[in-house]
Amino acid sequence: MNTTKWMKRTLPPLAACTLALAVTSHAVAQESYPSQPIQLVVPWKPGGPGDTYGRMIANAINDNKLLPQPVAVINVPGGGTTIGSRDVRDADADGYRVLFQHQTLITSELMGTADYGIEAFEPIAETNNFCLVYGTAADSGIESMAGLKEQADANPGSIKDATLLGSLSHFSSEMLNSAAGIDMGYVNIGGGSARTTSLLGGHTQVAIMPPSAVTRSDGRLRALVFMGAERHPDLPDVPTAVELGYDVVSCLNYMWFAPKGTPKERVDVLTDALRKAMELPELREAMIKRGVVPEFHTGEALLTRISDSQKALKAIAANLQ
Repeated sequence: MNTTKWMKRTLPPLAACTLALAVTSHAVAQESYPSQPIQLVVPWKPGGPGDTYGRMIANAINDNKLLPQPVAVINVPGGGTTIGSRDVRDADADGYRVLFQHQTLITSELMGTADYGIEAFEPIAETNNFCLVYGTAADSGIESMAGLKEQADANPGSIKDATLLGSLSHFSSEMLNSAAGIDMGYVNIGGGSARTTSLLGGHTQVAIMPPSAVTRSDGRLRALVFMGAERHPDLPDVPTAVELGYDVVSCLNYMWFAPKGTPKERVDVLTDALRKAMELPELREAMIKRGVVPEFHTGEALLTRISDSQKALKAIAANLQ
């Protein structure tokens, strides 16, 4: 007998509606997945680090047929990454639209630029990360953190930090400057390429950036401090913040998220594909060449890393409001 007709004949309207939802949910969970392309929302413009890493992983999945359907990268930039994250938050929880994002998903909520955070999603996996550099233009006259502090103290208000307000870069700058006792002025410039342009044009003096921005700048950028636990292999002469006496470590952890309520079976399919992709030697080698650490976390380990980030970032949020 037709299920819908049976419900109409034998159940009250509310009960029929409840059962219909249950039947639909069960059907979503049991349907062969994926039976259509998966859309990976990258909340940045094409060409930047996050877009590049997302495409590298998507291409690895596609080229090695780790899923029966392709992963298509969709750029949804704007709003300090909130337009893209909101797009996925509001998508159907069927596993066909997922998000590639880092801790700015946390900082946006802390700063009030988004009324939701990581709790609005199903975390899938962390696939790669890199720790951050605080840098300047090579011709800025600033050669070290000590020199930066000296200039800032001698000319209050003269040093400006190019940032994206509410982002992890903004939080990382404040963590470092607060530890160093520097009263920094922040200028809302935007993403990484815009910040680099601002530095090279002399409009701002310092900015958070990936190590690769320095190593590939043909000497136009200088790293003042590396914010990893140990010195970066490509920047062996650059001290860590910890070496300078600042209890600051800040890294971008790139993670994959599905809309809240996505069936576990589908999250598991995506997790398995990502794990296999991150085990590919060619992908790992390509990421390492770009100064990125291919590091896979899922399950409880991922939730612990997210929780640790939330606690650390919440502690600095009050300084920025």
